[in-house]
Amino acid sequence: MAEKQWEGKSYGTPLGYKIFIFFFKYLGLRFAYLNLTYVVLFFVIKCRKERRAIWFYYRQILKYSVLKSSLKIYSHFFVFAQTIVDKVAIRYGFSDKFKYTFENAEEAIELMSKPQGAIFLGAHIGSWEVGSHIFSKYDKTMNILMVDAEYQRIKNVIEKSGEDPGFKIIPINEDSIEAILRVKKALSDGEILGIQGDRYIDEKRKKEVDFLGRKADFPEGPFLMASKLKTPVVIYFAMREKMSYNFIFKYIDNKEGLSAKDYQEKIFNEYLKLLEETVKRYPQQWFNFYSFWK
Repeated sequence: MAEKQWEGKSYGTPLGYKIFIFFFKYLGLRFAYLNLTYVVLFFVIKCRKERRAIWFYYRQILKYSVLKSSLKIYSHFFVFAQTIVDKVAIRYGFSDKFKYTFENAEEAIELMSKPQGAIFLGAHIGSWEVGSHIFSKYDKTMNILMVDAEYQRIKNVIEKSGEDPGFKIIPINEDSIEAILRVKKALSDGEILGIQGDRYIDEKRKKEVDFLGRKADFPEGPFLMASKLKTPVVIYFAMREKMSYNFIFKYIDNKEGLSAKDYQEKIFNEYLKLLEETVKRYPQQWFNFYSFWK
């Protein structure tokens, strides 16, 4: 595809967050869901590059028919909008409206019960933010590493809403010493560091791999950091299932005493495997709306 790779800005706008906040404050959760039909239709028509990226995903990656790929575009945008509604709803005290299930959670829960910090590797699938209130039950604060461009887009909205988002944001760029210091402090304080492992900014720090049958680039930074900080690592995805979320975990350790390089490779391979499996299970929750594959 001809479009550029991701440039540090997530799909969506501060205005969108403001609209959903207004719905919850004054009109309720049910009204927010009812109005998604028109909101989604507007974005499907307006966002041509994103629409082409999702078409490519269904037609070329998942090998759906032309008709099925066409029909999936709207529903894909709709599911994405639902996850936005969900995470804003949970921030505003509607967490009891959802049910929660857990896969392979024993070691992750045991880890959260301990005072030590941990790195949670996620991706732009599902909605990782819905887990913030789950982590808080274990007195764990989540810190999200977020590139500056993305951070600035939502910072003011969160502050003006007057609500606790349930997590801290650590803004980063290519040479952020302050971010490194904040990362180390968060881990030393026994907090969780959340990193998305499926997007890169630095062209020099990426790795080409086969992902869902086609070449794609993944960042090296998150896995390098996880291997060098000598901190427990958990792969974590939160996937929507109607009015419930399924939390998928994969705990990784270095009991074999691998070198930092080999341990980095182990983390990456486990991450890639689980990410592929999860995307295949929940194809409509792949939320990279740009030219991801080569």
